[in-house]
This record gives sequence, C-alpha cells and structure tokens, in this order.
Amino acid sequence: MANWYTYSLPESLEGQVQTGSRVIVPFGKKKFYTALVANVHYCPPEGYEIKEVTEVLDTRPVLLPKQFRLWKWMASYYLCTMGDVYKAALPSGMKLESETIVTANPDYEATTPLTPREQQVLDLLTQDPEQCITQLEKRLNVTRNILPVINNLLAKGAISVKEELKRNYKPKTEIRVKLSPDCQTEERLHQLFDELGRAPKRLALLMKYLELSGFFTDKASLREVSKKELLTRADATPTIFNGLVEKGIFETYLYEVGRLDREQTRTVAINPLNPAQQAAYDAILSHFREKNVCLLHGVTSSGKTEI
Repeated sequence: MANWYTYSLPESLEGQVQTGSRVIVPFGKKKFYTALVANVHYCPPEGYEIKEVTEVLDTRPVLLPKQFRLWKWMASYYLCTMGDVYKAALPSGMKLESETIVTANPDYEATTPLTPREQQVLDLLTQDPEQCITQLEKRLNVTRNILPVINNLLAKGAISVKEELKRNYKPKTEIRVKLSPDCQTEERLHQLFDELGRAPKRLALLMKYLELSGFFTDKASLREVSKKELLTRADATPTIFNGLVEKGIFETYLYEVGRLDREQTRTVAINPLNPAQQAAYDAILSHFREKNVCLLHGVTSSGKTEI
C-alpha cells in the first residue's frame, strides 16, 4: 500500500501490540491483509470511522527499529513506497492475505493436537490441494477471517504458501484468419463458391481472404491475414465473418505482434567528445593496459554515457 493507515485496538488485544509486529486488518468490505505496526499512539483521527485490528500474529516484533529505518531509507532512495519495500523484504509466508494461495504439506505428521478449525482447513486442502484463503473461508462458512489459523498451520509445517508471480507485461496480440484444413483444396473451394452463391456477402469475404493471402498465386507461402484487415478491406461486418467461422470455413488464432515501431531509422554520428570527456576517455584506455576494471565517476549529466 502507498499510504499509512490507522486502526484501533479492541480491549481484548490491548497490550499485545508492539512496533514491528504483524497484525491482521480489514481492508475494503471483505478483504483481510497482514500489516506491520509502525507506531502505537493514542491520538485517534477525526472525521472518519476507524476499523479495528482483527488479530495479532506476533508476540514479539518481526521487524527491528534499525530494520524499519533501513526500509525508510530504501523507500526514499529508490523512490518507492514503504509498501513496496515490505512486499519485497518479507517472505511470502509472512504476508498472509485473503488472496493468498495455500497448499497442504503431504509429508506433515502432527506432533501436537490440532484445533477443530485447523483440522477442518487441512481436510479441505486434502480434497483440493491448492486453494486461496477466501475460498477456504467460504467453504468453512465462517464469519471471521481464518488468517490466524493459517498462520498457526504454517508455523506447524502443515501447509505452505504458494508464491504466485503476476505477469505485468502482457504481449500485444491480434486475431488472424486462415482457411480450415478441409477447405484448402481447389475442389472444395469451388464447392464453397456454389454453396455461398445465395450469400453474396459471405462469398465476397471469402474471395477477399483468398486475394489477400495470395492463395491462388503461391500456396506454399501464404500471407497471414488479420481479422481487422480482412473486415476493413472487404467492408464486411463481424456477423458475416462469424458465419464463415461457424460453417467451418475460417479458423482464427492469436498472433503476437511487436509493440515497437519497426520502421528503419537513420543513425547519426556520435557526438564529438569535449576536452574533459576526451581526457577521461584517454585515461580509461591507459588504465586498461594495467587492469581491466576502471571506475568512471561523474555527476549527473556530466557526459559519462558518451564516453
């Protein structure tokens, strides 16, 4: 999270919270997250209702004051939020939240008795080995969140957390068209011309595809045709196109296209070095005769890249 948030402590948890310990807090309507206590104070904010801490996970802090100072320095130096540092620094098993995926440990053997709720969770994971905490709560039909139960099972080694990496980059794709395998012979195409005689728009769309793909000129190296280009060039609607797909004449597939402009650009000559850059360049070459490592030190915009 980008900001700091204030929560109140119910009477049952007073005296249990310390700076640097983990607590379970509600966020939004039905979501629960693991939070780190940054400060304990007695100045309630005004103007809005404060939600309560649901559970305290640690009897002792998991983050020491000097580590907290390091996190603040990292957030300042790398221009990110404390939440970004928290997410990168703590192991996944210590950042439980409603969307966390948990899996059962098949080699687990209980050495101490499990609580009824812990046993219920293990039984559900035996039926379906990978579930998110929200799914488990629904199947257990509980009103309170079960993050403390999950935390206890993690400590006992009965379950583990599955770290899911989200792919932020999504490749750009476009829909492309091809003839179905059954329609790639001239004999079959002539049959289709006769069948589509009463559907002139569908026939025109098929003929436009054959023209754009170069079917009758070079079958060995057909040009790939995008759906967008085909509909534009044939002045056809998606409904007409879908009709040919449903009849098994056209097939579609996704093709990844680059996001960069592939147009050839003219390269320009490298800027000549100024006297200070030239002196640094000569010094580097001289140094390389003795050692293959050299430190080039300069302030921002001093011209290091050109050297």
